[in-house]
Amino acid sequence: IAGRYAFPSGWLERALADLEGAGEVLLGRFVRGAGRQVCDRHVLERIHRATLIKMRREIRPAPIHHYADFLVRWHHLHPADKLAGSEVLREAMRQLRAVSAPGPVWERDLLPLRLQAYAPSELEALCASGELVWAASGRDPKRSRVQFIFRGEGHLFLSPQEDEAEMSADARRVLQVLEEEGACFTVDIQQAAGLDTEALQAALVELALGGSITNDTLEALRQVLSYAPVAEREPSALEAELAAWRRQRGPRRLTPGRVGYAKRRAAQHVRDIALWPGRWSLLRRRGVMGDPVSAEQRAVLQARQLLARHGIVTRASLEREEGPWEWAQISRQLLLMEMRGEVRRGYFVEGLPGIQYAGLEAIERLRDWGARLPEEDALTLVNACDPASLYTAGLGVEPQGHGADGDALYHVSQLPGNYLVLCQGEPLLGLLSWGERILAPAQVPEARLAEALQLFLEHATSGQAYRVAVSYWNDEPAPSSPAAGMLEGLGFRRDPPKMVWERPF
Repeated sequence: IAGRYAFPSGWLERALADLEGAGEVLLGRFVRGAGRQVCDRHVLERIHRATLIKMRREIRPAPIHHYADFLVRWHHLHPADKLAGSEVLREAMRQLRAVSAPGPVWERDLLPLRLQAYAPSELEALCASGELVWAASGRDPKRSRVQFIFRGEGHLFLSPQEDEAEMSADARRVLQVLEEEGACFTVDIQQAAGLDTEALQAALVELALGGSITNDTLEALRQVLSYAPVAEREPSALEAELAAWRRQRGPRRLTPGRVGYAKRRAAQHVRDIALWPGRWSLLRRRGVMGDPVSAEQRAVLQARQLLARHGIVTRASLEREEGPWEWAQISRQLLLMEMRGEVRRGYFVEGLPGIQYAGLEAIERLRDWGARLPEEDALTLVNACDPASLYTAGLGVEPQGHGADGDALYHVSQLPGNYLVLCQGEPLLGLLSWGERILAPAQVPEARLAEALQLFLEHATSGQAYRVAVSYWNDEPAPSSPAAGMLEGLGFRRDPPKMVWERPF
């Protein structure tokens, strides 16, 4: 422009700067091989939209099993992609931050299946240092769910506080102590609240499962999850008569023996209380929640977390999330990220419902899936509650034709005792209720099924399970099913109406 027209010195630069400040034009380089250029904002928007439309049309969707295999590799569940070395637990927890999973699944499945060598002491150290904070939710301790978040992320991922009106009187008393005193050991809470051991434990469990309090030790979480209240029963007639006789007899004279017995009972009482280690504190405090964030800021960080967790994000990605996740806000941020070139929108995976947004690294890895995959790939075991488990009921994933048995593997319920064994993303074996019922497609060779079942048994051996009892194989009683011989070859014995495998000692 300056070479074609005669403008006063500096006038053109000032005019363009004024237009840029008003948002009418943009200065930069928009065509290769040219110098500094000026482009009208509306023209640039049209160019950008046309470019995005062209890029979306170039996308070639991958089969659903390609994405399923990508997902287990993305989460380091595949044997070739497991995490090893130092600081790997922290890396795994960054990807799993705010995942809501049944409590026992964390240390039994989610972490051991991702790491070459999972050490509980490392997770305990992250909690004790305050870097990680656990939050539980539920009514029944054995069916409760647990989330781990990094300190200062509560405003991003935690659900709203439970109404105190629904709390018991003992729970409100303990909560008041923590509000007044701050973080406290169990013994200090008992002294301030004036509760006996059983009432205090019940109140702590109620507050922990209500998402009101947390503890700086992992052992306290384990004890909350394994808590069982003392069964209340009516005293027998003999016990009632004995209690009435003791009241009529009056107090007994203290002897050295009775004093010693009372001291031993008191010492045992202190040891019982000490079984609840660490310090209890409010979950929703500044150190855990962090600074308040706007809805837009929350949506940006949640969108990035979903991309880190799934690689490809759809509305169904929120099916397993608990907390302040709003798809309308998140999808808007994903759309803005697409305009900036950080993600792409399109139809990347066949059978995955809804609009799909994918990170650039995820697109490249999914695109190269076929070129890098060996002909005979290793098997992968995944729990049905794992966010890497694609074939879970409720996610809307459609089967692609394996017959009745194969279709059932695409809709495994999200229960902590359900597992899937995958081969190159295809469901090879489904184990329900810790192996009580096994589903297997009819066309899979028996040797491959035996390898898949052996993988599950090895995982069971590494945990606390010592016995696996199979009642049904594809809806047939296990002892009379076609797989009975294969099960016997793996060490199962017939125990009608089941076939039982026991861990060797």
